[in-house]
Amino acid sequence: TVRASSTTTSSTTIPQSTLSNLAVAEESLDSARTESTNNVLSAQIAVAELRLSVMDPKSAIAVAVRDAENELAALIEAGASSGNIATAKQEVQNLKIAVAESRSISVEAIIAARASLEKVLANPRATSAEVAEATATYVESRVLSAEETAKILATFGGDYTRPVFIPSVTDVQGSGNFVLLDGTVERALELRRVNDSVMVLTDGSGFKISIAAVDKDGNPFTFNSRGAVVVKHGNFIAVAGEGFAPSTEAKTWLFSSPRELGALNVDAQGRFSAQYKITRDVRIGDHLAQVTGLGPNGEQRSVTIDVEIQANPGPSPYDPLTQPRNVLVLFAELFTLLAAVGISRRPQDEEERESAARLGVVWPNQTGSGTHINISGGGIARYAAHPEEARRFLEFLASPAAQAQLARNLLAKGADNQGHLVELFRGMSV
Repeated sequence: TVRASSTTTSSTTIPQSTLSNLAVAEESLDSARTESTNNVLSAQIAVAELRLSVMDPKSAIAVAVRDAENELAALIEAGASSGNIATAKQEVQNLKIAVAESRSISVEAIIAARASLEKVLANPRATSAEVAEATATYVESRVLSAEETAKILATFGGDYTRPVFIPSVTDVQGSGNFVLLDGTVERALELRRVNDSVMVLTDGSGFKISIAAVDKDGNPFTFNSRGAVVVKHGNFIAVAGEGFAPSTEAKTWLFSSPRELGALNVDAQGRFSAQYKITRDVRIGDHLAQVTGLGPNGEQRSVTIDVEIQANPGPSPYDPLTQPRNVLVLFAELFTLLAAVGISRRPQDEEERESAARLGVVWPNQTGSGTHINISGGGIARYAAHPEEARRFLEFLASPAAQAQLARNLLAKGADNQGHLVELFRGMSV
């Protein structure tokens, strides 16, 4: 069975209050260290919790903390010995202390990267490459450096699915490397390229892995001039093979500073297969894909392969001002959809109907202009005639620039005259 996973496109909606609280917590930790108080540990945990809340959830350190917490919860639920539970608790605490003591994430860098991304997203004429660059920069501002990540993970052993840092390999993307390690021992690999689109790696012990880049229909892409796998944003890296310990779990990572692409299950025969969507929060350029799991001999096994990420030009940036007819069609579909949603969401039981009956709207000036209230939402019907155009239109409507211009036009022309609808959008200058 093929499991599909995807990197998470990081949102720009991290609350400003969280970033402010993180800055205050960092200052408190510095003060606790300077004053040599007994509050250093609690200050470290406070910083770690806030940093983890803003970190990219796919980053190797965030994944390590989450896995350690899940392991602790599983031990408690299973009624494990107090010694095992205490050891697991200590590992979670030590990981969080390491996060608190890290230096490669700063509130200032996150705020600056977020502002740059919002500026690009507010520009309906921004290219896909520009959006991808700004998105990747924002994600990277919330990921520990490869050096700090390697140092922290080296302190904590035991998890065979964690990424493996290999000198002169994982720190050098685009060099055509492919490496198989059993523990710390490198094994010889034979490389075959099938139809210039599938890379097959085998060793003499029965290990085999195939890797390719495919589109949403499963069609493969060809290699680049160096023979590396090429995948475009929005498409997939597909891996399949055999040679991990039966009935275990493995993970796939993307370097430089490793981010988890996803997990894959190894079946009872040691076989595995999965595909991972590459979203636009992955920086364009050379990377390394690495699959890590448990080898048949009980040691960590990892295979590392060169890949190249490219922008997917896709459709041109959406500008509704150049497509007035599409605006009218989409508005008609949206109003129909919202009306249908309104009907389907009516209270279904007596308690809900009673609550709804107690609600009302007061219009303090019915003889004049009245009071205007907007409650807005949007969605795409399952069988919409133009779903992609609808999605891009909704993204445009939600952009800060479009919202600001719409508000200005509404104030200038009045909000209660629906006849101005088309004129409002035609008058936008964004």
